[in-house]
Amino acid sequence: MQILNFKPIAFMMLILSFQASVWAQSSTPLVPIIEVFSPLAPADPSQFMKIAVIQSNPSIEAPVGAPKADIVAYMASNRDAMKIKIEEARTQGAQFIVLSEFAVVGYPDIPELPSEEDEFRTREDIKEFVDTIPGVSTAYFSAVAQANKVWIQFGMAEHESVTDKYFNAVVVINDLGEIVSSYRKNTLYQMEHNFLSPGQDPVIIDSPMGKIGLVICADIYNDQLLNKYKTLGAQILSLSTSWASMNSGMGNFSRAAKAYSMYVLAANQNYFPDSGVINPDGTTQSHIRQSRDSIAYGYIPLLKRNESLRPIHK
Repeated sequence: MQILNFKPIAFMMLILSFQASVWAQSSTPLVPIIEVFSPLAPADPSQFMKIAVIQSNPSIEAPVGAPKADIVAYMASNRDAMKIKIEEARTQGAQFIVLSEFAVVGYPDIPELPSEEDEFRTREDIKEFVDTIPGVSTAYFSAVAQANKVWIQFGMAEHESVTDKYFNAVVVINDLGEIVSSYRKNTLYQMEHNFLSPGQDPVIIDSPMGKIGLVICADIYNDQLLNKYKTLGAQILSLSTSWASMNSGMGNFSRAAKAYSMYVLAANQNYFPDSGVINPDGTTQSHIRQSRDSIAYGYIPLLKRNESLRPIHK
């Protein structure tokens, strides 16, 4: 395995103050880190693809029980906010951009529950937030992908009209604006069983970087699923997540990368943040935590089917 050494970006940041009230509400306080937003030196675009993982969530909680028109406007606002972040990442040269789990939907605030348990509770709660594939959200991000010539992975709540089931899903759209594939979360977490159905099959897409396995949140510690991805030849895990435990996300993401010798592209929401690009040996190219609504970058070699993995080190 060839190791390419890059120094960390000059503006590594240690931010000791933060404003997210959700962090203050958690029983475990957030521990700030020295954040690395990107490797310093840009990689050769003929050999590497630049990745962006966007750590962000909607500015307000999902308005469960609101009129349909208000919910439609809320999700449209979320998509528009993600478009701004995508365009920002594109100006920095990103070509493959990963958004968080439920990026379009967000999560409600249940006053009687601790922050880590805030969640939709029933199908009735989430029914106005679901969308089909293809549908409104895929059409929106297809146009954004085509206009910016980037690949986009985003999280949504899917309604399968044939079975009337709801799923926690991600969709990948290529730089031509075409839907490449979608994936349904296999490893449902806690109360998700009350309103979602689990996905059944792993999904691997072919990309300029090689084979990418799609995963959502708790899938990253489902070894049975990750073993399937390894057997199927995945070289990268692209993770959309909304982690539910403070200061522990990156440890789990890095463990999976090292255990299965795959890159991990981790885009998290802000509630219990940790996002970044991780090498197949578990080391990080980038790692952000306390910076709200931020973007971390990394580089993945343009892989051929049998080419060796070449991680970039900070």
